[in-house]
Amino acid sequence: MAAKLLVTAKETVAILRSRAAKLVPLHQKYLMFTHVGLAKSNYGPMVDQNQSPHTRTAYGQIDKVFADYLKEDLFNFEMSDNKFKEFILDHRLDGGLELMFPEAYYDAWKKY
Repeated sequence: MAAKLLVTAKETVAILRSRAAKLVPLHQKYLMFTHVGLAKSNYGPMVDQNQSPHTRTAYGQIDKVFADYLKEDLFNFEMSDNKFKEFILDHRLDGGLELMFPEAYYDAWKKY
């Protein structure tokens, strides 16, 4: 399942980077990203029966695809990758986005 969701994540980012998406305002891209792209991948760890280390690695790749899109396309911040990841996952960092990425919250998702 994680491999299929990785393909979906890459397709979602490709659509959001397409020429047609250039006409879409930033806030609408962010909404599409969170309500469609991220939502599609977050259910994976809850229902995925495969618990191998490769599965978790695939979810980490999904996190990277999404983090790279946010950093390169939506937010043009000058901060390290670790600091940016903290910003997108944590609300306590000056306006952090508090997003739930599948690998970052993998252990929490697996409890359910």
